Amino acid sequence: QSLVREEEDANVRAYRLRPDNPAVNKWLAKAGYDVVFNYGLISKADKDAASELLKRVGGQFITDADKDYARQLKDWPDAWGFSTRHYLLMTNAPHAMVFRFADECESLYDGMRIFMGASLPLRESRKNERLVVWLFGDEESYEVVLQTIGIRKNPSAGAAGFFEGGSKRAYFFWASRLYETGMTADPYRGLIETFYHEGTHQALNLQL
Repeated sequence: QSLVREEEDANVRAYRLRPDNPAVNKWLAKAGYDVVFNYGLISKADKDAASELLKRVGGQFITDADKDYARQLKDWPDAWGFSTRHYLLMTNAPHAMVFRFADECESLYDGMRIFMGASLPLRESRKNERLVVWLFGDEESYEVVLQTIGIRKNPSAGAAGFFEGGSKRAYFFWASRLYETGMTADPYRGLIETFYHEGTHQALNLQL
C-alpha cells in the first residue's frame, strides 16, 4: 500500500512539473484522476467523497470546447469551469469550495422555482443558457480581474458579491476577514448568505 502511495505521489509531482507528459497522464487517468482544464488534478478520492453532491447538482468539469465557457474565458482567461444543471461557474477557488458553492446554487434555484409557484413560474433559462457566476478564491484576484474588464465592484467594504445586470453575471469572493468571525463553525456561511441575496436578483432577472 505504501509503495502504491509513493508511486501516486511521484506521478502527481511529475504532472505538476510537466503536465504534458503522456506517460504520467496515462497513469493518472488509470488511477481515476481528472485533469481539469485551467486547474489541475482532482483525485478519485476527492470525487468519491463528493459523489452524491456532484450527482445532485449535475456537476461536470468543462473545457474550452464548451462554447459558453469559451466566451467567458475571453474576460477571465485563467479561470477553470464547472457546470451544473442551471449554472456555469467560473472560478479560481479550490474544488472543495466550488463543490459546496455549486450545491447552494442549485438549492437556491430549486427554492426560487417553488417560491414562484404555478401562477408565476420561474422561467427556465433561454435555450438552456446557464446562469453565470464568477467565484473568486481570494479578494485580490476579485479586484484585479474586475478592474481589468471594467466592472465596478460593490463599493461597500462588507460586500463580498453582487449581481451585475449589464453582464448578467454574479461575482463573489471568499475572504477570511469577512467570513471567519468566530460566530459560526462554517467558514463559508457568509459567502452562501451573500450568494442567496444576490443570486435571487440574478434568478429573477430571467423573468425580464
